[in-house]
Amino acid sequence: MTNLSAEEVDPIRKSDGYIDFYAKQQNVVDIENELEQEKSTANSYGNLALQQENKANDFESKAKSTMTNLRKLNFWQKQMN
Repeated sequence: MTNLSAEEVDPIRKSDGYIDFYAKQQNVVDIENELEQEKSTANSYGNLALQQENKANDFESKAKSTMTNLRKLNFWQKQMN
């Protein structure tokens, strides 16, 4: 097999079919790039949601602990009176 010369390639490159194909191929590449960006954004939001969920769980644990301590304090205060 031999490589095509510039004279052989030029008419193909200028043909309507090639121009149309090249434009469509560029569209595919652009859409693939956009998809990767969207996946990255979705990943970031997923990580952020997980962080927020962990913070909420931590606050819930602290709140339960605080309520338990307040109940103990109230119990002992009632026992002392």
